[in-house]
Amino acid sequence: MRRLTSAFVNLLVLVVSLAISVIGGEAATRWIYRDLTTTSDFHGFFTQRWLRSAVQHNHYGFRGPEFDEIKPAGVYRVAVLGDSFTYGNGVAEQDRFSDRLGAALEPRHIQVLNFGFPGNNWPDNVMTLERRVLRLKPDFVLLQWGTNDIEVETAAAPRPEITPLAVNRNLHEWLYARSALYSMLNSEWIQYRLRQHMGDSYEDYMRRLYGDPNSMGSRKADEWIQRLFDDCRRAHVPLAIVMFPHFTETLADYPLEFLHVRMRQQCEQAGVPYIDLLDRYRQVQDTKTLWASPLDQHPNALANRIAADEILAALAPIWGFDGTAK
Repeated sequence: MRRLTSAFVNLLVLVVSLAISVIGGEAATRWIYRDLTTTSDFHGFFTQRWLRSAVQHNHYGFRGPEFDEIKPAGVYRVAVLGDSFTYGNGVAEQDRFSDRLGAALEPRHIQVLNFGFPGNNWPDNVMTLERRVLRLKPDFVLLQWGTNDIEVETAAAPRPEITPLAVNRNLHEWLYARSALYSMLNSEWIQYRLRQHMGDSYEDYMRRLYGDPNSMGSRKADEWIQRLFDDCRRAHVPLAIVMFPHFTETLADYPLEFLHVRMRQQCEQAGVPYIDLLDRYRQVQDTKTLWASPLDQHPNALANRIAADEILAALAPIWGFDGTAK
């Protein structure tokens, strides 16, 4: 009996010690990374914390201030479509390229509205245009396009995945959304697996599925591109496309440039202005200085400012001035 009691006490001490260690580690992680805004996806602890504290949506369900559905007299309305880059993952609302454009253009009575949302790809952007944007009578549509927006799930295989630290998917998702400590440990685990070449890289996956312009995924994306072009043409709304690169650690040997070339060719054939930010971002010596956070490769305030400057320089003549702020 004494041995059983001793064993139970030892087990209890072990459990309590582990619990205290985990709680202490969680508290320490949250404090150490208190200034970390986001991670690359929208499910982790840090991004969820940032969304609760820093993001507000208007009645349309998009991030940004309220606006009148009926366009005010004398106002030229620019609608910006896109994914999490346009949404502004990890950056303040006023630092997004759309808001920087809006601030520069407001004195000229040009209104810029943001319709970006995380995860939007071709079908989502087309649906947003058709169901939300066109009825607001825009004078111009600007589509932000990223390399992952070519992915159409009905036409392509799922992205490569590395088994998370918690093998049980439900447990992983619960911990990932609620624990800073687990989020950091899982991130390190994923990076370790990638360094050991234990998983298919995202770049290899993209080349395999979309490197051939005649592949099923590429052809499906082309259909959505043409639909977007046709929608704007029928509505007599000018369209331009601004393309962001996939922010890998370096853009010197960029593996997805073939998608930039392909989009340029499609825009040239359709007579659509095309703004490619790849070469401009390559001028930045350390690509990580363009990241929203050390764990988030979305464009930060600097990258958004660069994008706004390039867009303004390219489209100002179309919008009726020389590109300088009034």
